[in-house]
Amino acid sequence: MTQIRAVACDLFGTLLHLPDPWFRRLAPKLLGVPARAWLSAVRQVGLRQSFSAVEELVSALAEQAGASQSPGQELLVQALREQVAQAQLTAGALSVLRFLRRRGLKLALVSNLSSAHARVLEDLGLRELFDAQLLSCNLGITKPSPEVFSRLSQELGLPPSQILVVGDSEASDGAARRLGFPVLLVGSQRLPRFFRLGWLSWEDTGFAPLLAEGQRLALGLKTWRVERIEPLAEGQEGRYNLLATVVASCGEEEELFFCKRFWDPAAAYVDALARSLAQRLELPVPEAWVVEDGEPLGISQAVKGKPYTSPPNPEVAFDLGAHLAFAYAFANADIRPRNAFVTVDVKGRERLTLIDFEHCFLNLALPPELVAQSEASGALARMTLVQARSLAQRQVITPKTIVRARNEFFPWREASAAVREAFAEGFSWCWERMHARLEELLAPVRAALAHQPPLRVGTWRFRRRLALCDVEEMEFRLRQPLSEVLALFTRET
Repeated sequence: MTQIRAVACDLFGTLLHLPDPWFRRLAPKLLGVPARAWLSAVRQVGLRQSFSAVEELVSALAEQAGASQSPGQELLVQALREQVAQAQLTAGALSVLRFLRRRGLKLALVSNLSSAHARVLEDLGLRELFDAQLLSCNLGITKPSPEVFSRLSQELGLPPSQILVVGDSEASDGAARRLGFPVLLVGSQRLPRFFRLGWLSWEDTGFAPLLAEGQRLALGLKTWRVERIEPLAEGQEGRYNLLATVVASCGEEEELFFCKRFWDPAAAYVDALARSLAQRLELPVPEAWVVEDGEPLGISQAVKGKPYTSPPNPEVAFDLGAHLAFAYAFANADIRPRNAFVTVDVKGRERLTLIDFEHCFLNLALPPELVAQSEASGALARMTLVQARSLAQRQVITPKTIVRARNEFFPWREASAAVREAFAEGFSWCWERMHARLEELLAPVRAALAHQPPLRVGTWRFRRRLALCDVEEMEFRLRQPLSEVLALFTRET
């Protein structure tokens, strides 16, 4: 099987939506030239030459088409500027591009366009995403010329079989197949919209769907049928992972879920393990499952609540104290207001529900170069807690960072006595439960040491496999007396 190592995208009609320009229809009339002459000018000059100004481009097009100087040129300049200004990214496209890069795939842009249209790359902040940019106005040649795709392979340093070409034209983009490139066309059954590329497998050129309409999802005691898949709204995308909303049905019932494709697939199991521990402690977290069909995906119930806003009432402060106790014990680096929602339980009580748990279980951040050496030699698996602490570059979760996280939720100094008291009660309630059930909680974490593939924990910079020293670190924390720990978390700074 050939693994895809790069994705080459067309621009307009694939990544960007471009309003239908009225000048495309009226330009020949404005210039007083036949439509055929205008189209020939666009193909021979507009798409193959670079101009420093829009006026120069329009003037060259008019001259090539055989038009004399006319007021129509000024109207064309205005229309072209308006069209470029109205270009918009297709929904979810930016998230998919960033996710592809995080997964280690190279990106290229291969597009037939004028130098005026190329300016949208700066306007929308796209240029920095691509390792190679093959624009016809700079190359002097257009797709479907074989030379364009030959240059693509050369610039990426990869054979055609490892470069997926994604576009919207069978004539222009589909021509890459004849040179050995796999091709997917936007608008086809397999790729109805560009963002769905993020939900296909890239392990080989079969591009099997990981998530698709009609797919059956066994979630708990029910089996759901996927009805619709949509990208998240702009500004709600994940920082590392790819997210989508899924509307699914089970008989007459319809439910909204969130689906997460992790930048590190093994993180799906880390998230699931941490959630299961929080659920054992009866902390408010949404139900979630790992779906394994080609690659593990995280599926969670949509939280029926509102994003957290400060200040909390005593009910919410109680849950915040409990969540922070859990975060300190199990090194949850994801405890932030942006990951918190205020919900209402069946008794009408407000609860603080957290949604992200993939960055749990790593507190001792070892230097990356040491991690590479110790994982290769097997030394990490044998490393004791004392050794790990002496080698750690820093600790991710400390009383100071937890207090900082608490203050992100609400300013401690400004909180009422009732809120402070509820926070301390919630922290104490959770800590005592964890202390009493220490072995029960640590048993599944110890079992996870044997997980295949190995569970990798931590954030981007300090990521490494879960090790025995991590479990020992959690046990050490959980054995600390409540009075000692609570004093650290109820201080002002």
